Amino acid sequence: MEGDCSEWRVPRSKRPHRRRILCPTLSVANGEQVLRDGSLPKLPMQRSLQPSPSLPLSVCIRVLYFAHDGTQADTGNLLELQVSTSTTCEVLLRHVREAVGCGEKGRLLFRMRPLDANATLEMSGIHKDPKALHFLLNRKHRPPEVVERANREAAELSAAMAVAAAEAAARPRRRRQSPRPASTGSMQSDPPQLT
Repeated sequence: MEGDCSEWRVPRSKRPHRRRILCPTLSVANGEQVLRDGSLPKLPMQRSLQPSPSLPLSVCIRVLYFAHDGTQADTGNLLELQVSTSTTCEVLLRHVREAVGCGEKGRLLFRMRPLDANATLEMSGIHKDPKALHFLLNRKHRPPEVVERANREAAELSAAMAVAAAEAAARPRRRRQSPRPASTGSMQSDPPQLT
């Protein structure tokens, strides 16, 4: 073999080595991380798998009577029910249907989104906003007082629209202004030269 042995080199690994970054407030002693004051670091709290205790909850449900023709829904009564956070949405729906007296009709919405029937009120987030519940029911199930109130509101609205139309007709028509003529010193001419 010819050549100097000092020229022989061991090839380096192609994988780069990762640098280990340590927290500046921690020091390592006996394989454990220890804070500089000598105490052990706090571990993050783990969620318990046990369900939280059932708490009483008062919910408010607004009844809405809708139609598929695109007209505005009629607002019904506001129901207040006492339930618990462990009550399922299906049980709450049954209570609402009994209170309204509509049989097996109607849907329960939370923040205008349908609910999972098997979820509890706590899992659905209803305990955070118990007044954001709506019960949708077809307009043909409206009680007579809701029909009377809707007819009265429609009559008031049509009377107000007639008054507004009469006021608009009585006002003199506005004349459209003609556009101003362009001045002779507009941007089309050359700017004056300063001397």
